[in-house]
Amino acid sequence: MSEAKKHYNQGCVFGRVIEEPKKETSTGGQDYITFKVNCSGPKSGMVTAYCRIWTPERVVPFLQHWRSNPDSPLFLKGLFSQYKDEKNRFMSNFTVFHWDPRETVDPRAVFILRGVVEQAQAWDCGQRLLFSVKREGQNEENFELWCPAESLLDMAEPGQFLEVKGYVRQENPEDEFGGSDGPVRAYVHQLRKL
Repeated sequence: MSEAKKHYNQGCVFGRVIEEPKKETSTGGQDYITFKVNCSGPKSGMVTAYCRIWTPERVVPFLQHWRSNPDSPLFLKGLFSQYKDEKNRFMSNFTVFHWDPRETVDPRAVFILRGVVEQAQAWDCGQRLLFSVKREGQNEENFELWCPAESLLDMAEPGQFLEVKGYVRQENPEDEFGGSDGPVRAYVHQLRKL
């Protein structure tokens, strides 16, 4: 596969952990931790990012830092994922491979994906994409992405290979009165045909 057509997945979270991380065990018997990060701000509205960290080499230093600095702003980097909940809605989460404490952060949860449009549907104010990322040696990842009309110069079409960059945010992140509303979804802010 040429570099131009290489599938890619990156997710980053900027914010503060808002509750004690919980230890969980996968169906395969591997331990990991889950935690929530407050990413609320003018770019996102009221958003909580659901994160997890695997392997003791990553978990132990993270927990040590968090216990000694529970309000520390953090930059977390890894993979962006989605799954369907019991109501068949796509929910977003992040698998963290790297993290750094920061002095301050501009709270947000963001993603960069390269993959193929499986379906494209027009909606009132833009387009809804079902997007597939097939990284080498990994299972296929599927995403529901929302493209607001103001971000689109051209409509995406099934079969196109795209790079998309966006935010996990509320539909209307902040109005002139400081409020935000609408569902939290993965919204595309930049779209590039490759």
